[in-house]
Amino acid sequence: MKALVLSDTFPNRLEPDLGPYNAQQVEALARRAEVTVINPVSLGRLVRKPALARLLEGSDDTVVPAATVLHPLGLVWPWPADAVSGYTLALSARASTACRQAVTQTTPDVIYSTWAFPHGHAAMLLARRWGCPYVIKCRGSDINTLPKSGLRRRFAVRALLRSDHVVTVSEDLRRKVADLGVPPTKVTTIYNGLDSQRFKILDREGARTRLGVAAARAILFVGSLRAVKGPDCLLEAFGRLRDGALASSAELYLVGNGDMEARLKRRVRALGLSSYVHFAGNRKHGDIPLWMNAADVLCLPSRSEGLPNVVREALACGTPVVASAVGGVPEVVREPSGLLVPPDDPDALAEALRQALKTHWDRRAVQQTALGLDWDRNAEQLMSVLRRVTGRQVSQEGAARSVEARRTHTRV
Repeated sequence: MKALVLSDTFPNRLEPDLGPYNAQQVEALARRAEVTVINPVSLGRLVRKPALARLLEGSDDTVVPAATVLHPLGLVWPWPADAVSGYTLALSARASTACRQAVTQTTPDVIYSTWAFPHGHAAMLLARRWGCPYVIKCRGSDINTLPKSGLRRRFAVRALLRSDHVVTVSEDLRRKVADLGVPPTKVTTIYNGLDSQRFKILDREGARTRLGVAAARAILFVGSLRAVKGPDCLLEAFGRLRDGALASSAELYLVGNGDMEARLKRRVRALGLSSYVHFAGNRKHGDIPLWMNAADVLCLPSRSEGLPNVVREALACGTPVVASAVGGVPEVVREPSGLLVPPDDPDALAEALRQALKTHWDRRAVQQTALGLDWDRNAEQLMSVLRRVTGRQVSQEGAARSVEARRTHTRV
């Protein structure tokens, strides 16, 4: 099978830690199919980081050698003009010399979009152009942040409705996609895989020594410092926690960065927590297992989620999780792996963290709740979907009729 993957984020030789989940899935998929990845580099990113120009027009085989990875120039419009970004992404794939050559040499049997909008909309347009089925993967905020009206919603829903299949990373997302009008029989939940060779139980004291974590009790946050991830709620909860009996031992480590960082640092100073809250910044993906093993508990106080990989990765390291009961999180965080709280409730979060720090967790029991789905199994389940949608075209004559029908039906 020849699969074309339209990716929203993908590692490259200059940014090897970008979108590791997409790379891991493609690597496993490439063992089962001939895979070409199109991951446009937006003009905005190119302006901020001119060195990315070296990625344009040419295959980047440094991250996933078994796949053809292309990074054409792409134009994604900011709000409120973002509704047209599906058109411009599709145009960038068609305008790129490298992409045209790749499609000419290897006409895709199926297009797989790793993000609902605008990439799913672009997949619909390219599928019409190239006469093949397309599948859209929904990961969370691509569905959770859809506006209630307007062109962006219209194009996103249209792409989902006209897709040959939709893949979601949680049952919660599957229900939300069905609520948009997509027939339930056309939606499949495939949980993201887990790199259990990397995310596993390590010696906690050894991990702390390597990272310089000196706290007796360490609370860890891994993610973007953005409002949707709730780091501000975590700071308020941590301030309440420090007022209790654990005041002399608990410290908070924030791994990641984002647009709230300056505001969060000001709040830390205002709360008098500068000695107990540590901003570790972005870290290489290969370092994250060390941080998870060094922590007593991982906290994810998100206001909205799909099913974040960081939760299952922490559990695989034997680290319990305290998280908001949003999205697909309750599908993986349950006894004996952690505690759930309502979103945006600092008091409840502080109490759950206090309880988690007092509990003696069986790390092996915590780990067992995360195992069972690696990236190979994930890719095999995805291949089952791709085989199903490509198998609909059972004859050359039938394929010709299907292609013409698709081009007529999806005219926008």
